[in-house]
Amino acid sequence: RRCPSFSKNNTLFELSQVYKRVLQRYGDCLLQRLPKGTNLLTSQKPGTVAIVMPEGEETVVCYVINTAEYCHETLPGLEEGLKKTLGAAFAERIDFETEKEHFSNVMTLGVLALVHGLENRMESAFSSMMKRNWTNLDEVGDQSDYVNMMASVIQTAVPKVAALLSVSYFQFFCQKLAQVIIPRFVSTIYKCRRIGEMGAQQLLLDTHAIKTVITNVPALASDPDSSQPLPGFTKYVSREMTKVEAILKVIAAPVEKLVDSYATLVDDRNLAEFEKIIALKGVKKTDHPTLVEAFSGNADAPSLSSSPSPTINLSGSNTGSNTGSNNAASTAMKRLFGIK
Repeated sequence: RRCPSFSKNNTLFELSQVYKRVLQRYGDCLLQRLPKGTNLLTSQKPGTVAIVMPEGEETVVCYVINTAEYCHETLPGLEEGLKKTLGAAFAERIDFETEKEHFSNVMTLGVLALVHGLENRMESAFSSMMKRNWTNLDEVGDQSDYVNMMASVIQTAVPKVAALLSVSYFQFFCQKLAQVIIPRFVSTIYKCRRIGEMGAQQLLLDTHAIKTVITNVPALASDPDSSQPLPGFTKYVSREMTKVEAILKVIAAPVEKLVDSYATLVDDRNLAEFEKIIALKGVKKTDHPTLVEAFSGNADAPSLSSSPSPTINLSGSNTGSNTGSNNAASTAMKRLFGIK
């Protein structure tokens, strides 16, 4: 405080540079308090980030996020005060943007560590889902055990996180949690060995249950401000889970209606995704080329979101546009099922 009165501007400026170095080191210390593996969070493929976060450690991670947030919010005031004190001669040389970015990075990595730490706690649930025999289910029952396991992880940890984080960072956490858990759920569906029609129906029921659990994540906060519905969050969860439901409805369809079902329910005419579906249904590999040919013949048809798409008619008659494409698909399907 006495530096300005003695006109020691150069000394105060040098002190500001010490602040910068110390703040960088402090940010590094905060990063070291995050769970091991946090530095690997650049990987975005579902299930590829292994963050081990023991029970209770989410509290430490939240403290790290809060501390970084405090530093990030107070740095502009420090910068402005120094500029005002030192005057125009030093104002352009006072800049804490690098330090602010460093603390912002700590906050982001902290939230991702929380999310992937919870994902890691669900490993047994995803493993149970993947190992279950989805081919020989006789009937659709209540939601599966793996859904209850996932819900338990979320409903146990999220209230603790909500109680510690600021409203803005809890909302950020909710968004990232949905963006990690939903793709992981989808990737686990594709890792199942085979899914029968009844198995697909059970997975549809489970998908609805998981959709409800994730949609209700913000409501787990006790703070009324934090628990407010997030329109963007709800819209994202609904859109992505609707895509999952569409895929499962295609899997549940009889093989002879597979191409039509995919064209009707799935907007993305992606051959690789279609091949994954026919593999999940357990279609014989010798029949794959015929189905792929039928799909390719139907892929030129416009999406239902833009205009009506004509259906493939196994009797040979056809209505609407893209007659050639649909005739090709119809011919391929006839060969597969022995229709003359």
